[in-house]
Amino acid sequence: MFFNGDESTTVVLGDVLEFRLIRDSNQENLVVLKVAIVADPVIPVPQAAYALLRQQQNSSVCVECVGFAWSPAASRIELVSSEDLKAQVVRRRAVFKWQDSMRSNRNVKYAVQKITQTGSTHSPTF
Repeated sequence: MFFNGDESTTVVLGDVLEFRLIRDSNQENLVVLKVAIVADPVIPVPQAAYALLRQQQNSSVCVECVGFAWSPAASRIELVSSEDLKAQVVRRRAVFKWQDSMRSNRNVKYAVQKITQTGSTHSPTF
């Protein structure tokens, strides 16, 4: 099928969209981009471990690890800067949705600790 952009269609799993950039003068394809429609995200998960830490407000010593995961799938991944697409390295920002339950009368602070495969660790300060 060929669409000029003014028709509507339904895209389903398994379809491949092909985008072509054509100059009006010679009808030659300058750029051809094929995009497959997939069910699962194709952006790789971060190769690191993340820990959700909880500290009681009145305690400077007690910190609990209420959630931990190696290479968790992010709820959303954002591109930090579109200028990165011109470079070899693309910076991404991931959003994770983690849940925690606790008693309602507690006053707590949360932080996230990151541990990479090489052993480097980000230790948050409360």
